[in-house]
Amino acid sequence: MFAVLPTRNAVLLPGAVAELAVGRARSVAALRHAATQGEPVLVLLQRTPAVDEPEPPALNTVGTLATVLEASRAAPGVAHVGVRGLQRVRVTAWEQRGDLLLAAVDLLPWAPPEPALSEPLACTLGALLEHGLRHQLSPITFGALEARAGVEQLAALSQVAPLSPEALQRALEEESLTAVAAALESLRDERWLSRLLRWLRARAR
Repeated sequence: MFAVLPTRNAVLLPGAVAELAVGRARSVAALRHAATQGEPVLVLLQRTPAVDEPEPPALNTVGTLATVLEASRAAPGVAHVGVRGLQRVRVTAWEQRGDLLLAAVDLLPWAPPEPALSEPLACTLGALLEHGLRHQLSPITFGALEARAGVEQLAALSQVAPLSPEALQRALEEESLTAVAAALESLRDERWLSRLLRWLRARAR
């Protein structure tokens, strides 16, 4: 069984890297358990973000096993944790141990066909890098954007574009990045690159 790391509004796709803000007792317990056991954590999106300590009915059952890359303290009681998505899974059973929530899982395939992208969107990654985002993003996130290709690159890009968690959860459940690509295309049509740059700079403050 794997320790559950619930998130209010973050969905981690396999092959992507993300930074999560962690401060709740259940999340801290999950990270400690994973570190002690040398195991991945299970990142699951909450169905209702406002719930502070979500029980199993309040969590989606399709999520991503992730390895913890690094952690840094952001403020008293809050840490930023870098995670890399490893494997898509579905929860089959739950177990509660104090603050720790564990889940048994079935492994699910993750081999979505690479969506056809417009040439401008395909060039977005280069544009992001050219705009000096090395100083706006953590080395982990920047390295993922710089190094990934194809499906993994699109998954990585989804972590820094302002896409809804519902769209990313749908992509995870359907094993398809078509909706992600369409959402990115829609943002591009609205001059999304400049908006994304402003969003990233505000996030880095």
